[in-house]
Amino acid sequence: MSGLLQDLRYAARQLTRSPGFALVAVLTLALGIGANAALFGVVDVLLLRPPAGVREPGSVVRLMLREPATEARPALFGRTVSYPDYRDIRDGSRSFSSLAAQAIVPESYGRGGRARQVQAVFASSNYFSTLGVRAAVGALFTPGEDRGYAPAAVLSYDFWQREFGGDPGVIGHTIQLGTERLPVVGVAPEGFRGVELKTADVWIPLAMSGKLGFSPDPLRTRNISWLKMFGRLRPGVSAARAAAEATAVVRGIDAAPPPGVSPPDRSAWSVAVTPITDHFDSSGNGQSPVPVWLLGVTGALLLIACANVANLLLARGMARRREVAVRMAVGAGRGRIVRQLIVESLVLALLAGAVGVLVAAWAASLLKLLPLPDSLPPVLGTRVFLFTLVVAVAAGLLFGVVPALSATRLGIEGELRATSTRATPRRSLLRNALVVGQLAISLVLLVGAGLFLRSLRNVQQIDLGWDIDHVLIVNADLHNAGYSEARSADLWRRAEERIRALPGVAGVSLAQGVPFFSFMSSSTVLPGQSRSEVRMTGTERVEPGYFRTMGIPLRAGRGFDASDRADSARTAIVDEALARLYWPGESALGKCFLPGVGGQCIRVVGVVGNTRRQGIQEPPHPTFYTALGSAPGHLAYATLHVRTTGEPAGEVAAIRHELLALDPDLPFVNVQPLTELIEPQLAPWRMAALVFALFGALAVLLSAVGLYSVISFLVAQRTSEIGVRTALGADRRDIIRMVTGEGARAIAVGVVIGIVGALVTARILQGRLFGVSFFDPTTYVAVVLALVACGWLASWIPARRATRVDPVVALRAD
Repeated sequence: MSGLLQDLRYAARQLTRSPGFALVAVLTLALGIGANAALFGVVDVLLLRPPAGVREPGSVVRLMLREPATEARPALFGRTVSYPDYRDIRDGSRSFSSLAAQAIVPESYGRGGRARQVQAVFASSNYFSTLGVRAAVGALFTPGEDRGYAPAAVLSYDFWQREFGGDPGVIGHTIQLGTERLPVVGVAPEGFRGVELKTADVWIPLAMSGKLGFSPDPLRTRNISWLKMFGRLRPGVSAARAAAEATAVVRGIDAAPPPGVSPPDRSAWSVAVTPITDHFDSSGNGQSPVPVWLLGVTGALLLIACANVANLLLARGMARRREVAVRMAVGAGRGRIVRQLIVESLVLALLAGAVGVLVAAWAASLLKLLPLPDSLPPVLGTRVFLFTLVVAVAAGLLFGVVPALSATRLGIEGELRATSTRATPRRSLLRNALVVGQLAISLVLLVGAGLFLRSLRNVQQIDLGWDIDHVLIVNADLHNAGYSEARSADLWRRAEERIRALPGVAGVSLAQGVPFFSFMSSSTVLPGQSRSEVRMTGTERVEPGYFRTMGIPLRAGRGFDASDRADSARTAIVDEALARLYWPGESALGKCFLPGVGGQCIRVVGVVGNTRRQGIQEPPHPTFYTALGSAPGHLAYATLHVRTTGEPAGEVAAIRHELLALDPDLPFVNVQPLTELIEPQLAPWRMAALVFALFGALAVLLSAVGLYSVISFLVAQRTSEIGVRTALGADRRDIIRMVTGEGARAIAVGVVIGIVGALVTARILQGRLFGVSFFDPTTYVAVVLALVACGWLASWIPARRATRVDPVVALRAD
């Protein structure tokens, strides 16, 4: 112990004697450690950290369905299930001691101007018992039959503190959710936020789903897939065995469809069983979740930082060779000196780790720039601090061991005879290798940034079929407000009039579907076709003017007008995809089709452009539109689509005010730009492009600094040689060519290795790219030119300084 304390004191003295070296090394390493700590915090929350308060979380798993790919769409992962499907899987699986279901949805809390949205979880009665969660106050749901469960509400701990000040007397108090007043029966434990990334505010029984926004009763029909499942494995049962058993149950479910609809083919469906910490619905697609390989990006940055510090230590070791030789001459063993030098490296690393925590805290605030869930729990905590400590120690050993061994690998007699502490001029293959490695890793990161930036641009340029940049989506839960069909229609009519009169509004139209949020489908068939030829197509009920408001072009025929009423012949407007499906090479105008088998024929009066309504990567789904007033239907779930002349966000408050003026007792009125519904689909490319670009730029900066340091050290070593060359007639260009040649060789090797590494990495990430090949010549050429330019500049600066060497002074010093 005394020897270690002596090493620590000596290390502190050495670092205080070289404050500039210590500062550069600590800051360089802190950048890499801090970036890794911040990204690890995200990965920890998304993939590693179990939900707080869950008993034995290792045995709690998620169940996700996988539907095979078809010609019309790719494979679907993480599909939700209907309540009857959940019930059949629960009752037919013996691998689980308990299997629960839940759906998290926004609900209106309160009424009028003070109303707001909260995240409500419709939970099966065994939800809390499956997780092993205990109440902080009151009681939680107990296992029972969901259909007969009494109205109740369990509050989250944070919601209880925020809304009721932590009052234990809240038990028995009622809260207003939609039209229902639910008695509070308990409060969840502190820290428990549910098992999804969205933080839950309140839990309510599944039995309440029919009264709080779901219609028809979702507990009776298999046509509403809305529940996610999780369960607790029985002791000794593996996830693979549970998945195989659940798959057999799913394939054996007799899912009788409504009349006129073909039954789904479940023979190829499968079930994936993953840890409860896996928040990604991509299970089984063979690709790692995005945060995992983003952590690899920050790991690459840390390697570059370690290489930089190792180069500094190698240079410092060259300058301390005489000191080391003296210590070895007076009896210090090589192992003792190596230990001392490693302790110095560890001290540097621990100091960098402390600063890295501050960098991580700063970086955590910058994480808001990434498209992460808004309700993401805090990413910094004890686990992140422990990770930072481990990374700091590992980095200290990584960049400290080789320089320590190199510094003690010398001839004592030769060093003691030297009249100067200046290192003998010689190349260091290790230092050059470190620089080459830095440049290669930088090129890999920059190529990744370029490929993802091009992918993001390609995704953003996809023709969605409409102009969404100036569209607001406006809806209020009139069903939960107790509105009748007639009253709903009257409210929306008056709301349209008031909103259309606002100065910043260019158009208003009512429709029942919301792009990228809700998608209705209907079975269709041509007259004379059999049940086996029934197709599932998209359908929307819209007002006249909807296509103009949404910027959907009319290709042929007419739009809806006042003649399309309930008492007139049924009409429809079809998109080009449906027209090609049923009448290829013909005009669809005047043709008719049946909604299912045996319905009234619907005549086509117009054809509009295709639109993407579900996924921006999915091909347009054949869709037909009917006039909102042509058939009876409850408008409680209708949505206003508002086109603005300026920024949509500037009209949100005014539109909400107009609706509340019509009924001050409305539930929460949701007004949001349509672009917000598309943003989650852009998130993977946006996140990847941002992280690769940011850390790629930092990597290039560190690599340039590393190259500059090596060339500068080389110039210092070869001062006498440069003086001799100058005295013998070498001009300025000769000296610059000699010095920059050293950098050019390192750059060339780094580029070659980097291109190979980039090709391998990009090939692995090919599935994440969009509209661009993993070997995109434009990207590679641009990155190589940028890296060569930065490397040449890093070499040219010390080369220019070398031209100022006075040969007389250099020769005297020698």
